[in-house]
Amino acid sequence: MPALVRDTGDLEAREQAQYEAWLSGACLGATTMSLHHKLCHSLGGTLDLPHAPTHSVVLPHVLAYNQPGAPQAVAALRRALGDTPDPARRLWELAGARSRLTGSS
Repeated sequence: MPALVRDTGDLEAREQAQYEAWLSGACLGATTMSLHHKLCHSLGGTLDLPHAPTHSVVLPHVLAYNQPGAPQAVAALRRALGDTPDPARRLWELAGARSRLTGSS
């Protein structure tokens, strides 16, 4: 994600993000819906919010909520996000950096 935030034209970063998105979809297909996905669909359906941006905004908050109960997942996310001490905060920062680069809110 950090490489893709820095340069959306980075083909290697885009390829990696696409693979990670596919893995996420495979996980959703193999289990029940997580808190994050359930919240996003409830909010999106009730308030007619756009799908992907809603997920992007909610994800860091749900991750922060779930971090204490999922230490192995947090360890993997720490590594995946560049050895960050707090994956939820790092996702929030990445979303903010992307918004500043694109001028979106």
